[in-house]
Amino acid sequence: MSQVVTVEVRIYATRRQDAILKRMGKTYIQTANRVVANMVTSEDGKRWSSKDIDTPFRAP
Repeated sequence: MSQVVTVEVRIYATRRQDAILKRMGKTYIQTANRVVANMVTSEDGKRWSSKDIDTPFRAP
C-alpha cells in the first residue's frame, strides 16, 4: 500500500520574476475584461474561444 505525503512549499520570486508576474497578471485581467465587454456588446451572439484572443503572454 502506498502512502501520499503532502508538503507545503513556498517559492519566492526574484525582483525580475515579480515584475514579470505582475505585468502578466495585469495583461490577463485586461484581456479578460476586453473579452467580457466584447461578448456583452456583441450583437451577433458570437461565442468566443481562445483562438479569438490575441494577447502576448510571454516573458521577455
